[in-house]
Amino acid sequence: RTAPDAPPDLLVMFVRAHAPALFYHVKRAHVGYRQEADLLDAHGADGGAPEALRAGFLLGVYGELTAQLTPWLRGVAGLHADRLRAEVDALTLAANGGSASDTQWSPKLSLIAGPFAKTELFFNAGRGFHSNDARGTTAAVDPKTGDAVDKVPPLVASQGMELGLRTEALPGLQSSIALWQLDFDSELVYIGDAGATEASSGSQRHGVEWNNRWTPMPWLLVDADFAW
Repeated sequence: RTAPDAPPDLLVMFVRAHAPALFYHVKRAHVGYRQEADLLDAHGADGGAPEALRAGFLLGVYGELTAQLTPWLRGVAGLHADRLRAEVDALTLAANGGSASDTQWSPKLSLIAGPFAKTELFFNAGRGFHSNDARGTTAAVDPKTGDAVDKVPPLVASQGMELGLRTEALPGLQSSIALWQLDFDSELVYIGDAGATEASSGSQRHGVEWNNRWTPMPWLLVDADFAW
């Protein structure tokens, strides 16, 4: 929380002023952006001469609100917007050059109940993505066979959720356990005969994670994480 003598959070003040009934319990809000660039990356088959020069630019903006819904329940809602642009200069096959772009909106939600005896229950859900190789987003022809190929999307969506518990009930020990599930609309698969990767159908993963951080002595820290 903001310290009493700290300057007021202007975004929180604006939200409270314009939507008092819905956001009366908003405690924190922030916005931001990120940008990444991958420039002039040369690739060749089996270590041979470069086939293409590629450049990728990713720009994202996000916003997040944290609200105390009841004395024992708080929520965090967020939204990411990401824009990716890829440019490929095909050196050996001009038809596979060009540019491609994609945009994805990724909402996220967290609910945290507690603490009860230094223990909290939590639920997280949201949308994310992974990016495909820029060459696949502009490719039109298989360089080995000359056959037409389908272009892949620059961004591939994923949906995930987890339900768990974290506790500090035991002195010196921070522990959490969660059930999770992650769905991808598409996966990248390595094709041994071609020596390349290609987009395939979607997948679903699920499992359990148990994370522990133990400080038995002031000078000793033990981390133990397990996943199934």
